[in-house]
Amino acid sequence: MHMEVHMRNIARNVGGFSLAELMLGILMAGLIAGIGVPSMQEMVRKSRLETAVSDFHVHMTTARNSAIMYGRRISMVPRGGSWSEGWQVFEDPNRNARTDEGERILAHGDAPQGISISSTGSTAAYVSFNALGQPSQLNGAFQAGTLLFCTSHGERRAIVISRSGRVRTERNPSQACP
Repeated sequence: MHMEVHMRNIARNVGGFSLAELMLGILMAGLIAGIGVPSMQEMVRKSRLETAVSDFHVHMTTARNSAIMYGRRISMVPRGGSWSEGWQVFEDPNRNARTDEGERILAHGDAPQGISISSTGSTAAYVSFNALGQPSQLNGAFQAGTLLFCTSHGERRAIVISRSGRVRTERNPSQACP
């Protein structure tokens, strides 16, 4: 008998959560998730933007360095007519800023997900470096410009190409996203 009473007392003391406690726990978890998910989405968006800018910067620097190293024109062009669809870097001995048969492709970049890339002037169609590493248009004139990287939420970064060929990243460009 004594053992039976003891077991009942143990059973009463080993309880779970009440319905009110469970509801409160679920409510708190929902609030925390509601606060955390939007900031997580923003973090993913910004990470994609930084990755796209970094990849593009690396490929543009590769183009410039290759032009100097090989002593010939190297071009970088958008794939599919838009930088947002990707790009490729190639030797361009005939100076037409188009990948022709027999021209060696040095690198290519994939389309960045959720990022639009825009530019104006000749940098909208190509960026080309001469043997001195200077950006130059197909007619030989100097080429400089800015490529703007934007998310659908308005976050933006820019890659600026100077007349000397220096390629730099700008974190807070003055241009608005199109």
